[in-house]
Amino acid sequence: MSSVAFEKRRGHILATVNGEQLFSARDEAPLRGGNVGLVVKGGIFGFGNITVLSYPAYCYEFSLEKWAARDFSNWRIASGVWNERSAIVYGMYGEKDTSEEALLWHKKPLPRDVAFEFFFSPLAYSDGGSFFVGIGCDGEDIRSGYSIDFEYEVHGKPGEAPSFRIAATLKRGGLIVERDEIALPHIGSWVKARIEKTGRILKLFIAERKVMAFRDDAPPRGNMAAIGVAGEIAHPVFFDNIVITDLTFF
Repeated sequence: MSSVAFEKRRGHILATVNGEQLFSARDEAPLRGGNVGLVVKGGIFGFGNITVLSYPAYCYEFSLEKWAARDFSNWRIASGVWNERSAIVYGMYGEKDTSEEALLWHKKPLPRDVAFEFFFSPLAYSDGGSFFVGIGCDGEDIRSGYSIDFEYEVHGKPGEAPSFRIAATLKRGGLIVERDEIALPHIGSWVKARIEKTGRILKLFIAERKVMAFRDDAPPRGNMAAIGVAGEIAHPVFFDNIVITDLTFF
C-alpha cells in the first residue's frame, strides 16, 4: 500500500508519495477554508489510516509574513547584504564584490534536542548556488558546531517544474565528516529541508528523504543556530518558513 501525504503550511503546498517529495509550490493567495476532503474519480481504491494532523507547538518560526512585517522578535540579521526589494520573497546575498556572509541568527538558546527546518528556492533557472546552516554553534561562530553546506544545481525550462541536484557536506568544527547528494526530478521550485539533532545523532532530510545520519560521541555543546549564504555567491537563494521545533520531549 502506498503512503500519500499532503502538507499545507501558510502559503506552501507540499505533496509526498512513499516518503518522496512529489511536488512543492508556494501560493501567494492561499485559500482560507478549514475543511479537508477526499474525492475519488473513477476506479476502485482501498484507503486506510487517513489522518489529519496539526503541527506541534513550535519554539520559533520565521516566514515571509514576519519578514514583511519586520517581525524579528527571536531572530537577528547579521552582516552581509540582504535583498529587501522583493515583495514576494526575501533572500540573503552579497553584492558589489563584498565577501561578507549574510546570516540570520536565532537569538535564544536552542533546546537540547531540536529540529531546524525550512523551504528554499533559487526562484530562477541557473547553473547553481550554495548556502549553509549552522546548528549547535558556540556564540556567533558559525563553524564552531555543526555546519551543513548545501550546493545545488537547477535544471529545466520556463513553464515546467525544475529538477534539482543537491550535495550536502556536514562539517564538525570546520572539518568535513560526511558528504552525500540527492537528485530531485521535477519537484517544483521550493524544496523542504530538515535537520534533526537528538542526543548524539544528527540527521538531514531533503524533500522528505533522509540524506544522512551522523553519530557523534562528543557532540558540540553550543546552543545557537543560523542560516545564510556567502557574499561571493552570484545567485541569491530565498528562504521561507524557517522553523525551530523543540524535540526534547518527543
